[in-house]
Amino acid sequence: MTESIRRKRTVSAWVLLRMRIPPEATASSLHIRATTEIDMRASPEFLTFARWYIQDIDRIAPTLEEMYDFGLRRFQGEERVRLRQFIDRALREASDETLKGLWKETDADIYFPTAQDLRAFLTGARDRL
Repeated sequence: MTESIRRKRTVSAWVLLRMRIPPEATASSLHIRATTEIDMRASPEFLTFARWYIQDIDRIAPTLEEMYDFGLRRFQGEERVRLRQFIDRALREASDETLKGLWKETDADIYFPTAQDLRAFLTGARDRL
């Protein structure tokens, strides 16, 4: 084995360890995940959920609990299940940028300064579904 090939393998192994990607992952499996993430679109339930977060929501629902109740009370049965599944999938699979992009797709009037704030908000909503 030449020195250059040995060096490439060492660097590749180090990169995989640093990225916490399993060594058995292939370039095509990583591409599939990235493509899936990029292609994620807001579900109709998610669009409806976010629409209720209007500009003056703090006057209607002054606490975080009341905000969740205000946005979620319209969801019943299967629609509620689909919203929970979508939010759960987005939290697990979407990068911070993709998650912010999903929220930006909605008609919501409230915004989050960081992706972590948005993740925390969506986690709270998912846990109440």
